[in-house]
Amino acid sequence: MSDQLDINAKKIEIMQSMDETAIDFAYKAFKEAIKRSENKELTEFELAARSTRISSTVVLVKNTPKSKSFTAQISIPNERAPRRISTGEKRIAKATTAALVKEQEILTKIESGTEDVHSDLSWKVICARLCRELDDKTQLEVDKGIAEGKKAHRVKPQSKVHSSNIKNKLKDNKYLANKKITEVQYADFVDAFTVKEIHENRGKATVQNIYKSIKLIFEFAQRNRILSANQIPNIPVIEWVKGEERPVIEEADLKVIMTNFQNFYESSTTNYKTRENRRIFPFYVALTSSCGLRPGEEVVGVKWSHLAKGKIEITREVNEQGKLIKKIEEVEVYYADIERGKLSNRTKDGGLKLVPHSRQIVIYSETAKAIEGLYFVRYGINKILSEIVKEAKDDLMFSGSEKRDINFADTFSLYMDYLKGKISKRYTQYSLRHEFINSELRKGVLINDVAEQCGTSTKTIEGYYKKYKAMHRVERLLSNQDVDYFIKKTKEVLESTKKETPNHTLFPT
Repeated sequence: MSDQLDINAKKIEIMQSMDETAIDFAYKAFKEAIKRSENKELTEFELAARSTRISSTVVLVKNTPKSKSFTAQISIPNERAPRRISTGEKRIAKATTAALVKEQEILTKIESGTEDVHSDLSWKVICARLCRELDDKTQLEVDKGIAEGKKAHRVKPQSKVHSSNIKNKLKDNKYLANKKITEVQYADFVDAFTVKEIHENRGKATVQNIYKSIKLIFEFAQRNRILSANQIPNIPVIEWVKGEERPVIEEADLKVIMTNFQNFYESSTTNYKTRENRRIFPFYVALTSSCGLRPGEEVVGVKWSHLAKGKIEITREVNEQGKLIKKIEEVEVYYADIERGKLSNRTKDGGLKLVPHSRQIVIYSETAKAIEGLYFVRYGINKILSEIVKEAKDDLMFSGSEKRDINFADTFSLYMDYLKGKISKRYTQYSLRHEFINSELRKGVLINDVAEQCGTSTKTIEGYYKKYKAMHRVERLLSNQDVDYFIKKTKEVLESTKKETPNHTLFPT
């Protein structure tokens, strides 16, 4: 049935139809239209059809049920697929005007030779289109989770991770951004992986997610018939060396890190959020380094109400009147439930379904001091840990004004920039956790206890810290004669290299 017929002609055509399926479809469509028109709570955008043709070359579409405005689908001569451009409007009249204006702009540029008819091949454009698709998918997953009774922050679809990677590490990458996707080659990715956004954040999980995100970009392009399978280039391997991306903090550097917070705070701009972040930042570092929590979500997910108190009896040797005697003392100790972050799985009720479970960590004295200091900064009231536990506030311990999340990863990176030249190397947030583990091992704490505290396996600890422990064992075992020998050999190698290497070469062969 033609959309151009008037209402009476449409009635006659339906009545004269001999196709029962067509009549049934028309009746159902009519009933649905009546039902939707009677719902006064729905907006014009919500009442509109999924697609509305406004000319032979332009259609207004609603991309997903969660779309906020109409998208113009514009057919351009000699282009195999229509261009999809957001109008930014949710009223049909305004969206129609915006779509027709955009069409005319494109046609004018094509006629004048200033429009790239292959802009749909742009790396940036394709990344942006895929991100919109991933963001819509994320929103649907979050809505589904909320409907199932979950909290929004506990719903973490991979689509959100991939969208973030594409936006922050790939879309505007200086080696890729100005290319068409059909021009991107292996060598371009080799260069692309050297940029700061990737090179300085190459943890194992990050590397895996970057590869997956790149794969999604080419899958999207192939799915939309932008390129074929044989046009997809090989992706070079990002070299990831176990343990090197998370250096352990040297003792001298740790002292510098822990004593420059005030200067870092005073060097901040007048921006309120920046100053607030830096004011809380020292307590984040102290908490992470003093009890072995994973940086990020494990730390920022802790609430005051997660803290708990218990009593234990310990036997200690006490000096009384020059004599050592064993004495039993009752001591109050503190714990914290860790409910967010990387949690291990347990089988639920003997079945096959795996569900995350929390763990309980011991609060050390340095951790207690950090918690008490943070409480004072947050609320302006001095309270000892026992009082804080008793109060059991349901607030997140680390939260900005209006309960906003704080990006401590960015703050830590800025702190490393600030300390450049004062410390021997650049550290990551995970270095704080590694410092705790190494400190415990140096004190002779059983590896099983360290693993339980940190929520990891003994195998992982042994793998990550085997080299570190060996290096420190070397310091204790080597004699002065051994050290002198190695210093002498190092100097000989350096002198030999200088003689053999011409001055004009960049690297020794």
